[in-house]
Amino acid sequence: MKQPSDIKQRIRQAQTRAVLAVKAELIRLYWEIVQMLDAHLCHKLRHKWALLKR
Repeated sequence: MKQPSDIKQRIRQAQTRAVLAVKAELIRLYWEIVQMLDAHLCHKLRHKWALLKR
């Protein structure tokens, strides 16, 4: 039979894995958002540059 300390340790380990998975997913999300903003800003800058060159 498992000891209560073993159960608590397994719960803590599972919680740690869950937190790490969430943090990794948030990093991926933030990276995608930055990429989208960068593409949008580059597009706007190219458009403004084209208008200035006229």
